[in-house]
Amino acid sequence: MNRPINSTTRLRNLLMVLLGIGSWGGIACLASGAQDPSQFFPIGLYAVDAAPDTDDITKEFPDIAAGGFNLIQSYKFEEDIEGDNDEDNAPENEKARKFLDAAHKFGLKAFMGIPQGCILKRNLECIKQRVSALKDHRALFGWMLYDEPDTPKYDPYTKKEGPPPALPNTLRQAYKAIKQLDPAHPVSVASYQEIDERYPYLDSFDILLSDYFNIPIEPPTAGIVPYVEAAARVLKPRGKSVIATIQVYNLAKDALVTKGGDTEEGQEVLSRGRYPTREEIRFMSYYAILKGSEGVIFNCYRYDYGPGVPGDDISPKKNPSQWRAVTSVSKELKEMVPILLAPAQEAKKAGVTIKGPIEMMVKQHQGKTYLLTMNPSPEPVSLQIRLAPDRFPNPTVTLLPQRQRISLQSGSLDTQWSPYEVRIYEIARGGS
Repeated sequence: MNRPINSTTRLRNLLMVLLGIGSWGGIACLASGAQDPSQFFPIGLYAVDAAPDTDDITKEFPDIAAGGFNLIQSYKFEEDIEGDNDEDNAPENEKARKFLDAAHKFGLKAFMGIPQGCILKRNLECIKQRVSALKDHRALFGWMLYDEPDTPKYDPYTKKEGPPPALPNTLRQAYKAIKQLDPAHPVSVASYQEIDERYPYLDSFDILLSDYFNIPIEPPTAGIVPYVEAAARVLKPRGKSVIATIQVYNLAKDALVTKGGDTEEGQEVLSRGRYPTREEIRFMSYYAILKGSEGVIFNCYRYDYGPGVPGDDISPKKNPSQWRAVTSVSKELKEMVPILLAPAQEAKKAGVTIKGPIEMMVKQHQGKTYLLTMNPSPEPVSLQIRLAPDRFPNPTVTLLPQRQRISLQSGSLDTQWSPYEVRIYEIARGGS
């Protein structure tokens, strides 16, 4: 696991595992009726939890699936069991199975939580009961071991302390217990730390969910570089993966941009939280993929802190226009999956040169070349994209997803990118 692996091969093997049709690192056997794992790209939704006035989140699964998502996570199953030795966990595990049943009905995969109570009390039998009860379910994507284990838990709205940070040895034991029973599904943790080779939880997960949320305090690049980029650099040579968690909710009271004073009363408030714009969400999603993320998970669907607490006000689901913005990006990503999973090429070898400060991925799919270009600057930039005439005789260039035909001048495209703009070009040879 400590040698570099071809990224396309490694992703295909990983996704076969995530779909439950093989063993981790082993040879997969296609299960009857399973979708093609090579065409599965995680487009996820975090915090798929019920509103305070209802207990049944599964009624909302049709809308989630229609929004282009294929993966969900719920905090409920990280908090549903206390972890005491004499506790009967069978009823809660059965509820988790019904949750997976409903997800499968609508074509959704799910992260299944390992109860934090079981982990912190080092109740390995409790953990094994959850894994044994659900490991064979076809909607199981993987196990959510712990949300930000290296961060003290504190709820900024209720002003109450949560579980203490998990010690590395605690998670290591839990990880081993899970993998002994279920080597086929990956184990995940979430972290907003910039990890390196000394990261204390490095041997306690297969997938890192990188969740540095920064808007409006910092620009949309800040959650990707260095966090996703550093994680990819550390994890990929070890056969592990990073999936970026993209902020789509309003940080609200969490995100005061201030100056002066040690308390809110003594500070001058320069800006409060806001929803990321559709353009920012789209940029962060593609930029994370360019920097090594093997999927995206939008955070969040719904946050509810209880009566009298304004948690639900910050969620995209509460705001119809924001929900439309989020789902417009997720639907676009769904359409782009075959291209996102296609082999990448070096631009020069593909016959593409650029003059200007943009970043680009070059993909080949079904005989066509795709340029995924991004401007990571807060300023507009001008640049030129030139296509080698021997590689692209009489090319047809189309801007996706709107399928707008683009005219070239002597084999070049001269244009201007807006701040944080993403442009995707489809190039066909010979006008085909």
